[in-house]
Amino acid sequence: MVYQLQNLNKDEQQIALLAPAYVTVLISGADSNIEDSEIGRAIKLVHIKTFSENHELQELYKFIEASFESDVKTLIGNLPKDTEERNQIISQELERLNGIFDKIDSVFALHYYNSLKDFTHHIASAFGGVLGFQSVSPLEREFVTLPMLKEPELK
Repeated sequence: MVYQLQNLNKDEQQIALLAPAYVTVLISGADSNIEDSEIGRAIKLVHIKTFSENHELQELYKFIEASFESDVKTLIGNLPKDTEERNQIISQELERLNGIFDKIDSVFALHYYNSLKDFTHHIASAFGGVLGFQSVSPLEREFVTLPMLKEPELK
């Protein structure tokens, strides 16, 4: 387990570790059609983050990467097929990160928050727009800023 998350209970750890999978389903499913190619791109992005982020986040993404593909597929299988209902549930789950951010090191929390927002923007630009040409679709725009999350304050 990533040491920054060790003091969280199992449920909180799971939410923190599933956040990129939730973001993937939220953004790629904004148009109600989640493609295998979209999941593949998100898998590559998680892998890139295992060496492109700061050291602490690299360790977190290495842990996330181990089950990321199956986590995304499990979420897709377990969440409602209705886009609006699915997005509401995902938003509620991601909103739980706000309380988790208050319980972990504030610098780590801020880095993870920023990393998730970066992740969201990469997914939206890769999957959105006309023929996927690096633009955010109107359906994704509502969630691309992760409005359910509050920026963690440094303590």
